[in-house]
Formats: sequence, C-alpha cells, structure tokens
Amino acid sequence: MNKKDLETYKKLQEEFIHECDRVAQILRGATECRDMVYAENFILEEESVFWSGDEYWSYGGHEYHSGYFDADYLTMTDEELKAIVDKMNQEYRKKQEKKEKEIEEAERKKRFAEYEKLKKEFDK
Repeated sequence: MNKKDLETYKKLQEEFIHECDRVAQILRGATECRDMVYAENFILEEESVFWSGDEYWSYGGHEYHSGYFDADYLTMTDEELKAIVDKMNQEYRKKQEKKEKEIEEAERKKRFAEYEKLKKEFDK
C-alpha cells in the first residue's frame, strides 16, 4: 500500500462517514430510532451499517447506544429516507394503539369480573 492508496482510503472513509451521518440524521425522525442521536461511529458490515455512540450525562454517567441500519439506505435520497421514516412512525403508532386497546380491554374485563363478583354477592 502506498501513500496514494492511503489518501484514497481516507477520502472514501470520510465520504462514508458523511453519508452515514446524513442517513442517521434523517432516521432520527423515526420514534424507534431516537437513540441514533448518539451515533458517532459507523462500521460497514455485509448488508448493514453498525452504528454506536455514547450518551454522557451531566452528573458524570454515560450510556452506550448502538444499532444497525440497512446499507442500502446510503444510496437513497433524503425524500426516500423520509418516506421510510414516515412508514416506521405509522407502524409504531399502530403498535402503540394496539397495545393501548389490549390494555383497555384487559382493564375492562377485570372491572367486569369485579362487577360480576359484586353482583353475585349482593344478589344473594
């Protein structure tokens, strides 16, 4: 490896980091990707990009965050990525609504069981 190869590698690495940061900034708009705000390190793996970073707290602690995103995202335009974020947010909202409905249904069943129990007790 010569000096020109090193310069080429460095330039490619800088472009890769720049593109990863661009993708991470857009994906942060997705509720499920909020931790990407801490993405500082990017590593290209087979079909995905591994990202990691640390969140430092004012009182001295920190938390490590990491995850993956599809390497194909690097080739997409901002508009395409924003459409993916919108879809991710819609799916997240649907999951949350489903959870809320399940919780409400469980609470309703519990209250109904209590009602039935009290009804039997006072009908005697």
